[in-house]
Amino acid sequence: MTDKQTTDVSTPVQHGHGHGGHGHDHNFAAANKEFFDKSPEYSEAYDSNPVYIDTVNKIATEMLKMHPFDQNTTRMMDFACGTGLASRVFLPHVKSLVGVDISQGMLTQFNKRADQLESGDKTKIRSVCIEIKGEEGELEKLGGEKFDIITCSMAFHHISDLPKMTRNLVSLLNKGGALIIADNSASMAHHGHDHGHGHGHEHGHGHEHQEVNKDSSNDQNSKGAAATLDMPPEQFDKVVPHQQGFTKEAMKELFEGAGLVDFEMREEILRVKFSGNVEIVAFVAKGVKAE
Repeated sequence: MTDKQTTDVSTPVQHGHGHGGHGHDHNFAAANKEFFDKSPEYSEAYDSNPVYIDTVNKIATEMLKMHPFDQNTTRMMDFACGTGLASRVFLPHVKSLVGVDISQGMLTQFNKRADQLESGDKTKIRSVCIEIKGEEGELEKLGGEKFDIITCSMAFHHISDLPKMTRNLVSLLNKGGALIIADNSASMAHHGHDHGHGHGHEHGHGHEHQEVNKDSSNDQNSKGAAATLDMPPEQFDKVVPHQQGFTKEAMKELFEGAGLVDFEMREEILRVKFSGNVEIVAFVAKGVKAE
């Protein structure tokens, strides 16, 4: 089962298939790094998947509405950035962006795409492969300056100890800076274990076989691309400690416990449907570091 931190901030796992006993000793960070450090073909397929691109664009656009972004002054970290699908949406709105991830495999694709940007944008973006642990010297590895905005798009459910990670991220914010998180709402439909076949993961991650929004295209090519990135159930259990999403109350407690104020959360910003009539609902939440 999941660890104590998991049950503190998200609803209990209810798969009904059994978990194989992941307890306190299971290293979710190492399991995620191993899974996402796959072949270049994996990260390239992920990064070019039209369903993922469409979903991440919508989520990142909603995140941009949560706080003032200034292209002349905002220093930003995109935490758990993966291949940079969300990062590239944020980039025109900030002065500089550091993409952070524990998977060098995903960051290799991040860097490849960054090199293809226009010269002006290319100088504004870089990646750092690091696991944020709150240890001495991390800020220097990230450039030596704290950030005005830190985002995490559809990846927080991969973090085992969320209270600690939230505190670590807040420590890297300037006073008055914002932490903006998009993830899965606990109001989503019950997951059965169909979910294990389609976690098709964006890191900046969505979970979708089929986009519910009316303006989304759902042709066979998109569905075929998603199918190439399926995650087997046993792997899903190894890399996702928070499998039932987060409530507004839990997110507020998590943010305030890390010293954030002015909590705001917009629910149901996006609905995404899997095969098997399994649906998730995405939210975006924001907190500000006290002055």
